Amino acid sequence: FSEFAMPAAPCPISGCTLSADPAGEVLWLVGGWNGLGPVGRCFAYLVRARIWKEVGKISPRCAHAAAAIDGKLYVFGGWNGASVLDDCQRIGSHTLAWEKLSTRKLPPGRSGHSATCLRQRMMIFGGWNSEGHRNDTHVLDIPTARWAEVTGKERGMPPSPREGHTATTVGDTVVIFGGHGPLGRLSDLHLFHPPRLQWEQVQPHGAPPPPISSHTAEALGGAVIVFGGKSADGTSSRLYSFDLGSRHWLSVKCKGRWGHASAVTVQSTLAVVGGYGDKPHPLADLRIIPLPEPVPEPPAPELPAAAAQPAPRTDPAGVGRPAPPTAPAEPEEPLVARRRKRRGLPG
Repeated sequence: FSEFAMPAAPCPISGCTLSADPAGEVLWLVGGWNGLGPVGRCFAYLVRARIWKEVGKISPRCAHAAAAIDGKLYVFGGWNGASVLDDCQRIGSHTLAWEKLSTRKLPPGRSGHSATCLRQRMMIFGGWNSEGHRNDTHVLDIPTARWAEVTGKERGMPPSPREGHTATTVGDTVVIFGGHGPLGRLSDLHLFHPPRLQWEQVQPHGAPPPPISSHTAEALGGAVIVFGGKSADGTSSRLYSFDLGSRHWLSVKCKGRWGHASAVTVQSTLAVVGGYGDKPHPLADLRIIPLPEPVPEPPAPELPAAAAQPAPRTDPAGVGRPAPPTAPAEPEEPLVARRRKRRGLPG
C-alpha cells in the first residue's frame, strides 16, 4: 500500500466536496471551511494535466453535499457560518457558470447530509438542522427539476438520524455507512434499493470499521472504499473495502485524516484533498492512493412482478421506476458435450 502527493490543493480546506466527472478526468472541488469560515471558491482539477483551475464561486458554505450527473455538478445545502442552507445549485462543465435551480418543494435545509447519483436523479439523505439530526430521504428528478420524499412504512426501516455519514451508489444500490447521531458515532451499514424503494440493514462479515464520522466512501466496481474519518480513539488510520457481493469487509493500514473529500479518478486511484490530520488546522494537500483491481459490480436485483406496475404515489420522482428488461442469455452448452467436441468425438 502506498500513496503519493500531487500539486497542492488551492488552499487549506475541510468540509468541502470533491466530485469526479463520469470519466474520472476532472475533479470538482467546491466550497469548504478554510480555518476561519466557510468559503465559496470552486476549482477543477485536470487529472491528466495535473493542474488546478478556478471555476467561479458559489455562495460560501461547508458541510454541503454534491453529485455529478450528466456533465453537471449539483450542490445542495450546507452551512454558511450562521445557518443551514436549502438551495440547490449547479454548474456545467462547458459553461463553468453557477445557476440556482428553481425547484418545487425543496427539502428542509441541512448540513452534514449526503448526496449520490441515481441515473438522472440525485438522492440526499440525513444531515442536521435546528430540529436536530435527520433521517429523511429526498430525490431530485433532474429532467423535471422536482423533488420528492421517499416515505412509507412498507419501505423498511431507514437508517437512524445522522450527519457526517456517506452514501455511495454501487450498481443499483445505495450504501449508507457510519456518521454521527444523537447518541454518538455509528458503524452500521444500510442498503437502499431504488427499484423497490426499500431499506435493508446489513450484518456484514469480516472486521468492520469502528464507529466513525467525517470519513469518505467511493465506489470501485462492486465495492465501497471507505477512507479516514474520526472515531473515539482519534483519526482512523485504515482504508476499508466493503464488497457488496460477499458483504465482507477488508482493510489495510494507511495514514488517515478526517473532514476531507475524495473521488475516484480515471486511473482507478483515490484522490484525497484537505481535511485534518495530526495538526489543528486544515490541510492543503492532494494525495493520490492507488487502489486494488475493482471487484465486478453485482448484478441488478430482479424486480418482483408488482414492481412492473406504475410507480406508487409515494414515488412521484420516479426513482422506483424499474430498469428496462435485458435480453435473456442463451443457454450454455452442456459440459459433457463441450468436452466431446474438443476431443473430436461426435455429440
